[in-house]
Amino acid sequence: EDKFENALAIYKQVVSQYPNTEQSQDALLGIKNIYVETNNVDEYFKYIKNVPSANVSLANQDSISFEAAEQVIAQNNCDKTIVELSKYIQRFAKGIFADKAFYLRGECYAKLKQNDKAIADFNIVGEMKQNAYKEKALLKAGNISFEQKKYDNALDYYNDLTEIAENKQTILEALLGAMRSLFVLNQYPQTTQKAIAVANYQAATPIAKQEAKLYAAKSAVMEAKYTEAIVALNQVYDEAKNQYAAEAKYYVALAQLALKQYEQCQNTAFELAENLPSYDYWVGKAFLVLADSYIAQNNLFQAKATLESLIDNHQSTEIKQNATDKLKQLGE
Repeated sequence: EDKFENALAIYKQVVSQYPNTEQSQDALLGIKNIYVETNNVDEYFKYIKNVPSANVSLANQDSISFEAAEQVIAQNNCDKTIVELSKYIQRFAKGIFADKAFYLRGECYAKLKQNDKAIADFNIVGEMKQNAYKEKALLKAGNISFEQKKYDNALDYYNDLTEIAENKQTILEALLGAMRSLFVLNQYPQTTQKAIAVANYQAATPIAKQEAKLYAAKSAVMEAKYTEAIVALNQVYDEAKNQYAAEAKYYVALAQLALKQYEQCQNTAFELAENLPSYDYWVGKAFLVLADSYIAQNNLFQAKATLESLIDNHQSTEIKQNATDKLKQLGE
């Protein structure tokens, strides 16, 4: 602090004693740098008002203010960053760096789980004319809305993005986000259309294509196109060998239950548990379907044993609760 104070005093002396000289201009630059580094630009602007030779335009004030905010951003402290960016935004809401300021503040709000404030900032960036942060802002707003289970809002963001985005990865993520949102909104024909768009997209990765196949097949199950769905789901299972394979197998069991193919349904559940045991959630979901198949066959002893096993051993609260509810329906 002292060294800054001393340097400031010396620079200011040079400015007052030697106005309109090269030395004075150098000293003014030194004064600006100290005020920026110590995050005190308001004092700097006050000071230069009284220096006739220091003609700092509004554009320069904008740049200096943001430069000071960047000193704080570099510290990776979101609380402080929000304060600094809010100061900048208050002064220069339509400034040179407004898109970056709103975007970075939105990111910090998101990190602090202040999601509504984050979305408000991302919306402002999204409504600005094309800028370096527009695509990222809309994608983040879509992803936050999806996490908040505001699927209609998420779908709007993803659809807007597919219209305006130029970055191929962003377009792919927007197509996938729209597909997932449509499925949760029970819009199965539209989910299938979006899945086809993902599969046909030039920049789609193999994993994105697997997910698209899975969503098209899941939609077929939900639309009661069971036989067609089982073929597609088994393809995903054979190709994927990851969480999509586990989820596909669960949906196969669900389709077989609907078709009253009880033995095949039971075999599918056991195959999933044997071959992909690490995907505990989908194994649990398949065993709930397994219990339903036993109930349909009036094999209540096996049904109860399956459900009790899930209640005692499964990690997922959702699956434990579903198993408990089914058991109660059986009169236990």
